Amino acid sequence: MALPAGTRLGPYEILSPLGVGGMGEVYRARDPRLGREVAIKVLPASLSQDPDRLRRFEQEARAAGALNHPNLTAVHDIGTHEGAPYVVEELLEGETLRSVLTGGRLAPRKTIEYGLQIAHGLAAAHEKGIVHRDLKPENIFVTRDGRVKILDFGLAKLTHPEIAVDESTKTPTLAAGTVPGMVMGTVGYMSPEQVRGFAVDQRSDIFSFGAILYEMLSGRKAFQGASAADAMSAIMKEDPPDLSVTNQNISPSLERIVRHCLEKNPEERFQAAQDLAFDLSVAAGETARPVPGSPQRTALLWVGVALAALLVILVVVLGRTRGGKTVAPGASAPHRRSIAVLPFQNLSPDPENAFFADGMTEDILTQLTKIRDLKVISRSSVMRYKGTQKPIQTIASELGVATVLEGSVRRAGDRVRIVSQLIDAETDEHVWAETYDRELKDVFAIQSEVAQQIAGALRATLSPAEKKRIERSPTGNLAAYDQYLKGRELYSHYRKADNEAAIEFFQKASALDSAFALAYAGLGDAYAQRVQRFGFPQSWLESSLEMSRKAIALDPELAEGHKALGLTYFVKGAYRESLDASRNAVGINPNQAAATANIGFTLWLLGRPDEALRWMLRAIELDPKNSASPAGIGGCYSELGDAGEAERWLKRALELQPELNNAHAFLIWVYLQGRRDGEALQQARNAIKVLPGDPRLLYAVAVAELTIGDLPRAQQLFEQVLSAFRGIRVSNRTAGAGVETHLAFVHLRAGRRGEAATLLEESFAADRREADSGNQDWSVPYDMACVHALKGEKNEAFRWLGKAVEAGWRGWPLGTRDPLLDSLRSDPRFSAIETRLQMLISQMRKRAGLRESGA
Repeated sequence: MALPAGTRLGPYEILSPLGVGGMGEVYRARDPRLGREVAIKVLPASLSQDPDRLRRFEQEARAAGALNHPNLTAVHDIGTHEGAPYVVEELLEGETLRSVLTGGRLAPRKTIEYGLQIAHGLAAAHEKGIVHRDLKPENIFVTRDGRVKILDFGLAKLTHPEIAVDESTKTPTLAAGTVPGMVMGTVGYMSPEQVRGFAVDQRSDIFSFGAILYEMLSGRKAFQGASAADAMSAIMKEDPPDLSVTNQNISPSLERIVRHCLEKNPEERFQAAQDLAFDLSVAAGETARPVPGSPQRTALLWVGVALAALLVILVVVLGRTRGGKTVAPGASAPHRRSIAVLPFQNLSPDPENAFFADGMTEDILTQLTKIRDLKVISRSSVMRYKGTQKPIQTIASELGVATVLEGSVRRAGDRVRIVSQLIDAETDEHVWAETYDRELKDVFAIQSEVAQQIAGALRATLSPAEKKRIERSPTGNLAAYDQYLKGRELYSHYRKADNEAAIEFFQKASALDSAFALAYAGLGDAYAQRVQRFGFPQSWLESSLEMSRKAIALDPELAEGHKALGLTYFVKGAYRESLDASRNAVGINPNQAAATANIGFTLWLLGRPDEALRWMLRAIELDPKNSASPAGIGGCYSELGDAGEAERWLKRALELQPELNNAHAFLIWVYLQGRRDGEALQQARNAIKVLPGDPRLLYAVAVAELTIGDLPRAQQLFEQVLSAFRGIRVSNRTAGAGVETHLAFVHLRAGRRGEAATLLEESFAADRREADSGNQDWSVPYDMACVHALKGEKNEAFRWLGKAVEAGWRGWPLGTRDPLLDSLRSDPRFSAIETRLQMLISQMRKRAGLRESGA
């Protein structure tokens, strides 16, 4: 029964009814304590009759209340009225997406605009471990100012196990608790695992979101039927018609996104809403381009020559896959809201204050990265321009930005003078300029003001949460800040002595201010760097975990803390945990280039090169001068079967950093994969001249010599590599895994079975330790398969080879040449694994938008 106006629910006064839905009755009410209007949902009284369900309701409502995101409805309070639970939420003015869709399908641009907001809201909730379970157009609200809000997060799983039909939409809803085997959700939007009554996770929401995207673009439901059973059968067995049939204006990339969401197998969908949001943002750039034959395109023919010249430049600067080719994202000039912060000039009388000028550069850059609406080039790329005499236009072109910030810093005593100016790279005109002459204690306020002034000058949207993060001071202790700046500068040199000095400075900073979260994040990074780059013992990773977690505990919204945690897990070989931590960092700070790249490399190691490619391309956009991302992009193309693109990107990486050992190694393997043995050997010998004695490179060269058949040369190199790696045994075995196994193979071929047996036992014991420690690197089970193959234990070899595929091994073209697997090649199970991998790679090529035929 509807509650009349004036009814009191606790402190709240009912003003008028707003509607009735599957979650109960909704009212407009007033909170006299805060003088604001709210929405109150009164849920069915039967919820309170079951103490366990009531307890779960309260738990879920509190969890939903803990969510704080602009695309999620805020929950203010909970209570009960005459035995019926109620939830107090923010009052929204507008209409549900269902009402919007009564007017027909939406334009692709509007769909992406809404879809991006939904994806960001999902990512925020999933990060807190909350899954919606009943995402549908009725549970998505569009406010009058265009803000999208997801309704009923955390409440969906509290409804009863019964089928109900919403008369307004004729949509059957099946509901139940969270016990596997029980079905809940809304027919037409449920995932296949929901239909089957299986346990669900965030990927179920992604399927539902895909169904909503499909409906927004086509104007029809993705899965329909004459009955609920028919619709459920369609979800499990059928694919909806191609979107291009109903809407000619949909880009191929947007259609791929929808299809990727609607994969029947959860493992083949987007694995995180953050990944989905990333792809939608890329599709937004494509959607902005004129459709061939449109009036826009006709008009642009007048400037076609100029645009073609611009495209040639952008193809080099910013790469992105489309139809097997590399093009610039959006195929247009750099977006107006893109910026590079050049190293500030140090004008301080004391040259020792140079670290302070560089620190100001990075801190202003960091403040800008917190603004989602800006593209900000990372520190490692801009610092290359320190002291440069290059024109602004040249720098902007090389970095792919429209604006450049430059300035100077003068520090004397307790005063600081900062001059900054924002320049339009195309016109060389000043967009904004300001001089700050203040006390040193105001340094954080200056950084905040600069970031906000630039956002205003570039007309970038600055959310309340972003503004709050920008205005927050990292520490109140300037002495601690000085120590931190010195440590951060040294950390970025990536040298052993500098790493040790950086740790001392970070430790001093944390001692001066025990609540200085950035100092602990610095320690987390520096400790992980010791293991990753300098061969320190694994115990340092435990210290890194401790410091990273402490930084996050002090400031849960510190992207640097989550980034350090992601790096630590990556070095530890715990790739899934690394992925979660890095995604948290990017969710907080979308311009966090290091975390973005780490997501790409982690996805690659987990056997998802199609997804990895998108993140690595984004990383190189944010950090164009970093050589690691082009090397990773080359590795992804290699695994996706595009040797031409792989070779091009790897050569680009080597142009940026000729001594990059993994780029040399990947290029050798690309040539081997294509049976270009002469080029492989030439590349190997050229690489050794650049990096003589580098054990990781020598290992790649040894594999090449072995594959091509020069066993004496391979034995010499393997022995050299093994000697080097025995001195620096680390958990991450990607570079050095299997050296003993390869050397054992050489001994077996030469008839030295005793030496081979000893090496195989050493390799087996090392692999077993890694497997027992939880290392998720595919090289561990792959090496186990090779060990068993060489020992003649075929069943075990195939068991471990299957585990390698599950862990992410996708190197099949090269695997067919690996002599360590020779004893397995005639077995039908070998062909079965080959077919399985070929199918996986074909699916990934399709999702990446690559043509079916390889390069």
